[in-house]
Amino acid sequence: MTKKSGQIDLENACRKSGLPPAAIKVHAERIRMALAGESVPTFAIENTCRRDNGGVFSPASAGQKSLLGSTEHQLRVVAFVPAAGAASRFLEPLKAMANNPDASSASCDWPLPPLLRKWLDSQGHEFSSEETSSFYLEMMSWPKALFPCNRNGVSFLDAKIREHLAYKMAGVNFCGEVYVVPVGRKDQFSKPAAEIPYEVIEQDASLSTLRFRRDGSFVVGSDGRPALVPAGHGALTGLFGRVRKRFPEGDYLLIRNIDNVCGTSAETSIEVLRFCDFASAIIKAVRVIRAGLAMGQVEAPGMLDAASYLGGLAGHSRPEPFDLLRLLAAIQETLFHSAAISWSSEKANRGEVISQLSQQYSRPVNVLGQVGNSGKDVGGTPVFVRRTDGVLEKLCIEVVHVNSEQVESVLKNPEIATHFNPVFVASELVDDFSAYDVDHPYWSCVQKRFEGEDVFYHESFLFEIIGSSAISNVVFVEIPRLLFNPHKTLSDTAAATVVV
Repeated sequence: MTKKSGQIDLENACRKSGLPPAAIKVHAERIRMALAGESVPTFAIENTCRRDNGGVFSPASAGQKSLLGSTEHQLRVVAFVPAAGAASRFLEPLKAMANNPDASSASCDWPLPPLLRKWLDSQGHEFSSEETSSFYLEMMSWPKALFPCNRNGVSFLDAKIREHLAYKMAGVNFCGEVYVVPVGRKDQFSKPAAEIPYEVIEQDASLSTLRFRRDGSFVVGSDGRPALVPAGHGALTGLFGRVRKRFPEGDYLLIRNIDNVCGTSAETSIEVLRFCDFASAIIKAVRVIRAGLAMGQVEAPGMLDAASYLGGLAGHSRPEPFDLLRLLAAIQETLFHSAAISWSSEKANRGEVISQLSQQYSRPVNVLGQVGNSGKDVGGTPVFVRRTDGVLEKLCIEVVHVNSEQVESVLKNPEIATHFNPVFVASELVDDFSAYDVDHPYWSCVQKRFEGEDVFYHESFLFEIIGSSAISNVVFVEIPRLLFNPHKTLSDTAAATVVV
């Protein structure tokens, strides 16, 4: 049973629950505004990001030198896998089975945990009613990561571990892997004999928020504590610093969803390595430029080579007379699609230009893989939007932030929205992640039923946050569709042919 917050104020609720008070106050105010119709973030799409307009790059077409098999160029990678998602949608067909055991024969092709398979095959007769109910409820509460992803019984978790090992053998320089899991499930994810250093992080209060009612009160449980709910994948940026401390040698995260089963084939491994090579090359170049600008030394060693590489990706040839600062500014505008800096031909302005460029290059680098849109993919999409201040922003936009007209005319048209975000991301590990702490508009007010009443909570979107040119140095790069093989339902696992 839940009750209203009553005399428990927001500050006390946060203190009791370990929630960050400043963030929760922002959540509460945003929800109030959304329910009042005052502020619902939407973005007008001005254009989509495509290969023909420089919004999406291809390593091969951009003239990238092949780095395959060369550890000299490979930066160190930490696999980062959000694995806290529930299996409710995945197990939807089982709800019918609970009320109709005679229909269990239809489930013969579903890869399921052995005990659940035994129960279905016996139509539940081997368990008492009480045992069946308890067993079924416990199984339904498992995170999706623990269920089989193929007919051989390999779980989504074990598939990811096998994939990382295969990609490491192919040349990807993994130095660690991190799984974000539900509270209380850490032991089920433990792998003490893991060949790659392994870390499990529970999705605790620091990644959560409160459930609010229309009147602004928040839901409190019978124990007097606020009823928490995950605050969306955007909250995961709060873990980047923790990962950085755990794996100080790591250069970037390779972020993939737990249910995207790419497999371990040689072809897949080479494509993962190709993506990591591309991300490594961009991050290394930006780091050279970043260091030189921070010291105010435009002629620092390696600056010219780094700028020439990035400029080549954006289609810039070396200008004559050559001015490295102008090339660095052009890279920000046409490769990373950042706001144009103030510029003057007067030499007295060079110090100010260096300062502005230093701020831009100091932001983290994020490389987001994009697959060709099949025509059925509607979700995260690389686009250009016009911000309220008039600046053009490159953004991996979510459907919730697009008006219904443009969802139909733009996102659902593969000739216009040519690419789709499959969640295949290289996100630079830096010493300062404050870029992600800005008051960004990449959030939504979510409405759900909770214990018989309507509740509302704040949810932020990871791939809008790290896929925004207003926040970081973002590049969208094309990857083959074989790197996108999501298993959303039991039927997907039954039809799986990918080798893991």
